[in-house]
Amino acid sequence: MTYLARIGYLFLLAMLLMPIGFFLLLVQNTVYPAYEAVAPLDAIYDQQLGGGILKAIQLGSYMFALFYILKRWGREEEAREGDIDDENIRIARGVVIYLDERRKK
Repeated sequence: MTYLARIGYLFLLAMLLMPIGFFLLLVQNTVYPAYEAVAPLDAIYDQQLGGGILKAIQLGSYMFALFYILKRWGREEEAREGDIDDENIRIARGVVIYLDERRKK
């Protein structure tokens, strides 16, 4: 899988988890009525805290994974710096020169 596809896949997975985190942060009614009777805090504040913790962990892991993928991609590109796959290409002072068969000498 290419690095760009990995980043897109990671972004898609982060978008799928986003609604539940925001739902728990913004809801004003208790979602878990059985928990309401034994909640140490107000049940609404407790579930909003849970939504905030869920969102913080989600964003933290997303940033870590994105940083890891970009770091590996950068190292790979840096290792390939200056490699030319085509024998009809020459680089002189940063300018790419394409050689045809007549001028290949």
